[in-house]
Order: sequence, then C-alpha cells, then structure tokens
Amino acid sequence: MLTIGGVILLALWILAVRYGYDSRDGVRSKEQDLAAYGVSWRDLTARA
Repeated sequence: MLTIGGVILLALWILAVRYGYDSRDGVRSKEQDLAAYGVSWRDLTARA
C-alpha cells in the first residue's frame, strides 16, 4: 500500500515524463559549452 507521499511522487514523475522538456538547444558536453565561448583544449592544458 502506497503512502500519500509515494502517490504524490509517482504523480509528479508521471507528469514530468508526460509534459517535461529540455529547454536547451541540445544535449551538450562541457567541452562543447567551453567551445561556444572560444575556449579550446590547448588553452586549458598546462604549458611547460
């Protein structure tokens, strides 16, 4: 038997799956985010 909290969590999960969306342009990695600002891996590596 589910508790009231469990029922609420289940309802929220169902609503999130049904109506949720990702507002970003696309799923991007941290590397792609940095590249959007003009940062390259060469800029991030240590120079000896």
